[in-house]
Amino acid sequence: MSQVIDAGIDSNSRVFFIKGERAAIVDTGAPDNERKILKALRKAGIPQGNVSILIVTHAHWDHCGSLHALKSTLNVPVMAGWPDAEYLEKGENTPVSRSAAKHATHLNFKGVRADVVVRGEVSLEAYGIDARVFRTPGHTDGSVSVLASDGNCTTGDFLASLYTAEPGVIKQSLKRMIDSGAKYFYPSHGPCVSAGDIFSLDIFTGQG
Repeated sequence: MSQVIDAGIDSNSRVFFIKGERAAIVDTGAPDNERKILKALRKAGIPQGNVSILIVTHAHWDHCGSLHALKSTLNVPVMAGWPDAEYLEKGENTPVSRSAAKHATHLNFKGVRADVVVRGEVSLEAYGIDARVFRTPGHTDGSVSVLASDGNCTTGDFLASLYTAEPGVIKQSLKRMIDSGAKYFYPSHGPCVSAGDIFSLDIFTGQG
């Protein structure tokens, strides 16, 4: 069984590890976090050589700022959703959903090519991890979420109330993940939310 581990990085956004027989790193926070992330791996009991893939929930600087440095150090594939993968390679922040404006244009990052592009749902079994990656548009068109077999799911900014797709679109993705076994959702900003409470968030009640 795989599990979600909060790396506990002091960053602009959370970094998570998905630990199974091998491990994935989900997001890398802002630039210059690579040493903190490698230290957190050791603290979590994950050998550096056990990391098999780097996953980007979406191409915004505070989620992939240290990706280039980690990719160079770990020499493992990078996974991202479409079309965010295109912006990731250019080192540009993806436009937020429902907006033509680019996000934080003054805070771009060093580009990285995605080796695996998620267009629907992808299993991480080939990487030694019992988990699945879902494309979950909402914050950006190519946002992805990662569901570990322990029922915990990292969502990036998919549930951010400031920039979201229509609530109905988000509900469809959430229902798919809940039907697939999601019990708790771990956003990159804000507290964990249980599957039972997820639809009481402001983005669904109209209070946000």
